[in-house]
Amino acid sequence: GKGKGKGKGKGGASKFQIELEQKWDNYGKQEDAILKRAYLVGHPHAKYHLRGQDYEYNFQSMKQINLGTGKERRIRPPCGMTPPKAPLLPPGAMVIVTVPA
Repeated sequence: GKGKGKGKGKGGASKFQIELEQKWDNYGKQEDAILKRAYLVGHPHAKYHLRGQDYEYNFQSMKQINLGTGKERRIRPPCGMTPPKAPLLPPGAMVIVTVPA
């Protein structure tokens, strides 16, 4: 139906979202940036340590798994964002460098 699958606000979600208590909530700025980088590189999985917890993100099943508790939650990418058909970088650790303008 109309508006189905859209995020909060006009035009759909611009951030990665997680399903909490049957509602879609935006990830915070830091985690959203990490997820977008990993997703757009094209790997099916990513692991991160955030907020004192270890998480695995599965971009094929669209799940976040807390590796300490085993808790799984559904995630979804920003509206219209799709990963590349093949990974852009080989598997392994990724270092993100921010260069000031």
